[in-house]
Amino acid sequence: MSGVRHGGWLTALLAGMLLCLPSGAQQDKNQQRQKLQSELQSLQGEIGKLRGVVDQKRREERKVRRDLAELDQQITRVTTRLRNTREQLAQARKEQAALAKQLEVLTQRLRHRETLLAQRLRAAYKYRSISYLTLIVNARNINELNSRSFVLRQIVKTDRELLEQVRADQQAVAEAKAKMDALVRRITGLEADLRNQQTELTEAQEEKQTTTQRYFQRARPV
Repeated sequence: MSGVRHGGWLTALLAGMLLCLPSGAQQDKNQQRQKLQSELQSLQGEIGKLRGVVDQKRREERKVRRDLAELDQQITRVTTRLRNTREQLAQARKEQAALAKQLEVLTQRLRHRETLLAQRLRAAYKYRSISYLTLIVNARNINELNSRSFVLRQIVKTDRELLEQVRADQQAVAEAKAKMDALVRRITGLEADLRNQQTELTEAQEEKQTTTQRYFQRARPV
């Protein structure tokens, strides 16, 4: 290929052929010289065209390689993001399941304590005519007074603790529901990201396949 590229051997061959011709055939020599020169120019033109085709193929090949390298990098990035999103989604769903169980326990406990508190309120309303002072004054002796005082204090303490527990449970349930709502929104966002990343990955893979096929369909041996 290098010899054809420089064309030096063709010129030497032409000169040698002309020297071998008879001295009396000057006109034929001129005609043959012109013919050979024309053929040489035609051959050099074909060589130039072939060089152009080869250069074009090389440029196309370099471009395809760059495009494929970029697509490979894109596929790698999207695959990594896709894997991370799937892991985050799995973790979020796990947290959601645990939080749902916790919320169920809190809700059941709150309902139970609210029921007890409602019973205590009904009892307090039913016996509202019996005052603390009445129970104390009607005590027959000091022991009964102490006993009644202790019971009354325990009742008040228990009711107060029950009320505080109901309020604490209400707060815990509200916080758990808020966490659940935030978790649902996060899962929804991750699911959307997952769909988008899967679409992006599919498109990148299809583009890579199309680019490769198009290059090999256009490639021709030179």
